[in-house]
Amino acid sequence: MKRSEIKRPEALAIDENSLRVEISAPQKVTDNETKELVDILIAPTLILPDERDKDQKFILPIDPNMFTEEKYKKFNNFTYSIGKMVRLAELNLDTLFGVIGLYFQIHPVEEVLKRNKDCKNLEGYEIEKNFNKLTFGNLRNILSCIVKTDPELCNIAGLTDSESRSNFTAVYNGYIEDRDRFTHGILFFKYPAFEPILRIKTPTGESQYITYNKEIFTHNLMTYDYLTSILNEMRDFLQQKMESL
Repeated sequence: MKRSEIKRPEALAIDENSLRVEISAPQKVTDNETKELVDILIAPTLILPDERDKDQKFILPIDPNMFTEEKYKKFNNFTYSIGKMVRLAELNLDTLFGVIGLYFQIHPVEEVLKRNKDCKNLEGYEIEKNFNKLTFGNLRNILSCIVKTDPELCNIAGLTDSESRSNFTAVYNGYIEDRDRFTHGILFFKYPAFEPILRIKTPTGESQYITYNKEIFTHNLMTYDYLTSILNEMRDFLQQKMESL
């Protein structure tokens, strides 16, 4: 899976400081018999600056058809898909923890950090002391050091040459970036097409809107499969090596 072929969220040219209207009409769902609250349907919708009339006033299309059962169902589906991607990313993170932990049972941390300059830059993580506290990004950087410096891993599909190894680590970096966006982003519909968009925070703390659609979801699933498959191959290889020691 090549990095350039992966469909990822793209930034939208929306000025957060411009006037906008957020419309939401939460609908409570209760059990017919017990009357207990079982769900709250939402479909928050943004009317953004590009939907203004010639007098620079927002057109507010508030009518009974704006928040229909179909809209709530559509929003629920997008919410589910984002939750699914976040859950898969957590499973991938768990696998990554296991692979790196296994690797350090075979190769001492100190030896790995001496392999090249990029590896040495990881000394600040204090890996042995803080291993269980390392972030997803920290672990990816450690993995990058490992796959780019261990010639034995070249026998694993997807890591056979420098180009494929660089692609693997670059794809991983983008995957983690998107995982953070999906975890912390706020989902909206964008009027009038009711297209899903996410409002996220940039590294500098500014708000930004990004695209989201079915293709992005599908490619995220494919990326998870690509990354996790290679991690599983690494785990199997390392386990066999452990048995032979």
